Amino acid sequence: MSVRTAFSDLIRAMARRDWGAVDQLLNGLEKSGWGGGTQMISAAFAIAVNDHSSSAHSSTDVTRFIAETRTQFPGAESLPTLEMEALVRAALGEIGADRRPQP
Repeated sequence: MSVRTAFSDLIRAMARRDWGAVDQLLNGLEKSGWGGGTQMISAAFAIAVNDHSSSAHSSTDVTRFIAETRTQFPGAESLPTLEMEALVRAALGEIGADRRPQP
């Protein structure tokens, strides 16, 4: 399997939340000598967040995005809200994304 095919399969597995397949694909990529699986996931996340958000986003927009996202996925309520917001803020390039900015 080529790295390009493995990347495509990895993104599809992530989209369907097939974490067993994700682990298997990441392991296969690492065994093939390519250890950039986590960087690829980070890049895909950053691209998706930036595509979703406008350049004029506010802290309220990020909070609303996380709240809406949490309602769409079973089990998401167990994920830490502030940390999720910090990940989105970091992907958007906000300085000090490790803490919640004041509106």
